[in-house]
Amino acid sequence: MAIYHLTTKAVSRAKGQSSIASAAYRSGEKIENERTGEIADYTRKQEVDHKEIIGFDGSRSELWNKAEKAEKRKDATLAKEYEVALPKELNREQKIELAREYGNYLHERHKVAVDVCIHKIDSDNPHAHILTTTREVKNGNELGDKTAREWSDTKRKKHGLEGRKQDLLEARQKWEECANRALERAQVRERIDHRSLKNQGIDREPQIHVGATATAMERKGIQTERGNINRSRMDLVKLKNEFNQVQAQRVKLGAAKRVQQAQERAHADKVKALPDNLRELEQYKQREIDKAHYTDAQRVGKAQERLQRLSDKTQAQIKEHSQKKPLAPQGILKALKQGSYEKQSKEWQSQALANDKRMSQLHRRKRALERWSEKTRSEAAKRVEKDFPELGAKQRQLEARKAQRHAEIKREFANKRKKSQGQKKQKEWNRGYER
Repeated sequence: MAIYHLTTKAVSRAKGQSSIASAAYRSGEKIENERTGEIADYTRKQEVDHKEIIGFDGSRSELWNKAEKAEKRKDATLAKEYEVALPKELNREQKIELAREYGNYLHERHKVAVDVCIHKIDSDNPHAHILTTTREVKNGNELGDKTAREWSDTKRKKHGLEGRKQDLLEARQKWEECANRALERAQVRERIDHRSLKNQGIDREPQIHVGATATAMERKGIQTERGNINRSRMDLVKLKNEFNQVQAQRVKLGAAKRVQQAQERAHADKVKALPDNLRELEQYKQREIDKAHYTDAQRVGKAQERLQRLSDKTQAQIKEHSQKKPLAPQGILKALKQGSYEKQSKEWQSQALANDKRMSQLHRRKRALERWSEKTRSEAAKRVEKDFPELGAKQRQLEARKAQRHAEIKREFANKRKKSQGQKKQKEWNRGYER
């Protein structure tokens, strides 16, 4: 996949470096340093697939010899290099066009000459070395003053410019924009981002650059120190992800457990609040069913309201139509008006039949809605019994207690009746004995 890589390097005379040697190495050419007489010969270097100069009318040798001669200090900065990774998803022409676009941006932004060299364009590591002068180009082939990019922060501040770091951030962001435009033109979904992982909100350690040599060794199965570092960081990321997943699952389970406990406490409170009176318990049960049936009742109610409006409208039409019933002709013109009367009567009768049919349909829909309401309420009652089994148990307990109490009262009355009958017989026997 496409990766973001842009680094900047300064070619400094203080480090024993030379812009001639740097340009010759990156372009795979032979260039003579006219200032020192040294020759940098890198014609044997392979994998230099494309090279071009932007913003300077002359050869590579002329450009970098003028850059060397323009600097007098022994610690002078001779050139600035931008090394960028080209997206593997692009083809050869698209990679060249992308590197050229970025080189043109550097030339227009800083007025410097730009030397673009692309290496390993068809490999897994296509990249470009973009070497720029530190001085502005004048008249097409002359180098003038130092570009503002090379000024110190103090001098930049005097001229109302931001620090040198801002130029680097701008260059990084511009490479992101150029590369993403190229990927979009190539209809590739991947995109790159110049921001750090931290600024992107990605919680993992960045990997280090392995390099061509270590990469070749890794492909042969030889583990390298850099490869081991990246593998250890990848393992750490994997462990962090697993830990975060476990932690998230733990939080989720904890939240679910708290919700369940709250539901259980609320259920226990409802069980404690159940009335001990059978009539009140029945009323409580009906309220619970009403709550469970509320949504369905709303839907049924809206449907019934619409049906009632249609019924009212149809009845009004029937009443209005009945008032328009044609009257039979009378008198001497009866024979002349009979044909018209029969026609109107036939039309009126046809409309009356249609109205009756419409009312029958509405009555059927009304009965269907009533059945639907009964069905949904029955389902709500079943849900209440399933979700609140203690309510049914309490009702059965109170019914059993009521039945037991009725049986006790019945036995009590039977005993009283039997006792009363015994006393009556005793009195009758006593009266007979006295006689």
